Amino acid sequence: MSCAGLDAAIKQAIRDCIEELLQKEKAVRDGFEKFIRKRISGEGDLLEVSQGARFLASVLADPTPRKKLIEDYIKDLTGESLQSTEEVLRTLAALGLDHKALKLDIARLKEIFGIRNKIIHELDIDLNAKKRKRKVRSQTDLLDNADEILSATKAIIEGLNAKL
Repeated sequence: MSCAGLDAAIKQAIRDCIEELLQKEKAVRDGFEKFIRKRISGEGDLLEVSQGARFLASVLADPTPRKKLIEDYIKDLTGESLQSTEEVLRTLAALGLDHKALKLDIARLKEIFGIRNKIIHELDIDLNAKKRKRKVRSQTDLLDNADEILSATKAIIEGLNAKL
């Protein structure tokens, strides 16, 4: 549940802060511009190029093109589950946050997300065990992992607060 809280907190931070960060942070603007270039270019085959042209047409036809672009960017950043370290890092970069400056323990986050994924997707079953029993996890380990995720969430929110 703490991983879901991190996911929800980052997504809400994107919705609440991206417009202001676009005004203040060059790194955030650069990420936004990269998103726009990628969508317009439709990198790849003919179908994707056609989609790029459609995207450009829809933006230009909108009464508020910049607002539409920001809405599309927010959808892109929040559309996927942020239940992996890679996705969290991608969204932190979009917010102009550096995981090193936030002192996030990336190795530990990867470990915790790995455990979370085993619990969610494999019901935490030890498929190599003779009778395929669920893995036993101590309450202490679970609490430590939850505390780590909650501490990461706090560091991210405080990092954003410092930028705004």
